[in-house]
Amino acid sequence: MTETNWNALDKVYETTADTNGFDDKPVPDGAYAVRTSKPSFQVSKQGHTYLFWVLKVTEGPHKGRTIIRRNMLVNKSNMTHFKRDVAVCGVVPPENLSIFSDADNRERFLKSLEGVELMCRKKTKGEFEDVYFDAMMSSPESRAAIQPTPEPQPAPTSGATGIVNPFADDEIPY
Repeated sequence: MTETNWNALDKVYETTADTNGFDDKPVPDGAYAVRTSKPSFQVSKQGHTYLFWVLKVTEGPHKGRTIIRRNMLVNKSNMTHFKRDVAVCGVVPPENLSIFSDADNRERFLKSLEGVELMCRKKTKGEFEDVYFDAMMSSPESRAAIQPTPEPQPAPTSGATGIVNPFADDEIPY
């Protein structure tokens, strides 16, 4: 058995960032392009079922960071948000939730929510973070929402087409 050369390993170890790019602070409030990752049904400590979303930021200075979204399935208001979020992902919300008693139906549904590119907004109110799904990224409206507005072009200085006339006014050939 060979002996490990710990001194040689130190050279690499010392040049490695302590956090390896991990930032445990939440992303700031704002609009984000995200991709859904690993949606799952979970149960809270109080025994309430919810849809748990992991959203990976795909663009901008927070690219690669994670936003968490939970759709609680407790009351009418929660159900409204659940149905809306599922529809924004391009998935028809189920007619009833009892279909999820069948593990195959549940897995098919969750798979249909995997890898969807969305535009979302994050807002913090006190200690609570709310995440809102605005639109699927494949729609032109949602793409426009994150695209910078193009700078207005200056009006042409010579002629309506911007073509510069190389002839002096008295040299126009007829």
